[in-house]
Amino acid sequence: MIENVKQLVELSKDLGLNIAGLEMIPEIKMSPILFENEEDELFEAEGWKMTYSDFGKGDIIPLAKVSDSYALVQHYEAIGQVLETFEDFSEIDTFNFNVTDDGGRIFLEMLLKEGIEVTPEDIIYPKTTLVNSVDASKRFSLLWGALRKMCENAMMAPDSRISGGIANKLHRSGTLNLAEEVQKFKDTWQSSKGTLNTWKEYGKRNLKEPEFLEIMEKVNISEKQVESVINTTLIMEGDSLSDRLKKDKATLWDGYNASTQFLTHESKTNEGSKIEMGRKISNTFDKILIS
Repeated sequence: MIENVKQLVELSKDLGLNIAGLEMIPEIKMSPILFENEEDELFEAEGWKMTYSDFGKGDIIPLAKVSDSYALVQHYEAIGQVLETFEDFSEIDTFNFNVTDDGGRIFLEMLLKEGIEVTPEDIIYPKTTLVNSVDASKRFSLLWGALRKMCENAMMAPDSRISGGIANKLHRSGTLNLAEEVQKFKDTWQSSKGTLNTWKEYGKRNLKEPEFLEIMEKVNISEKQVESVINTTLIMEGDSLSDRLKKDKATLWDGYNASTQFLTHESKTNEGSKIEMGRKISNTFDKILIS
């Protein structure tokens, strides 16, 4: 197990990876929260501690008040476990790493070399994203998704194939097995990423307006929302789904694209509702594909 930033940087180099910025990761520490009573005596806040980033040379930044049971996952530990578990990164084209200025959160995105060609112009690239925080803002999580290069719309949640591939969140208690959870995620990723090829079939399958309206009815969104979906200008195509349906040029991919574009760009519902609606959309489109 990686025990400090220096070891993480060395592991990255040993694996032949170019991940810029790892040396900026701080050591995260926890300390008791002290209060002063009327007699100027100090005492500890029972059940609570403070996390803070230690960048070295006296550069210390307080982060968040957390409970005694908070399971702290060091940033270097989280990334190190992913690198040790995955081992082979020959499929990865790009690593994007970021740590917040206060050191409270990190993000590591790994984008695959080989994309899924839905159409010659529309290529989707599977990716994995690691998120970790030590400021109680977000639990450690591994997610896999797909990036549409042409619009930078990271399709992390809308598709059921993707939203099902989220690692367990690990800050729930003082007992955790980081290695076990990362291994589970790797197994899920390896067995499921091929299912994204279903989108290729979306691009080949013609879509008629009555069929699309039937899909929307099954998804159970309002008539006003359906109107917004069908008239939204598709980012890649430059015209609306309505235009393409009238010209008999629409495909299942166009319908799916319009639906998820509305969901991720236009809809003002909360994230939980978006994920649930996204699952319904993808599941319904899959059923139409095989019908």
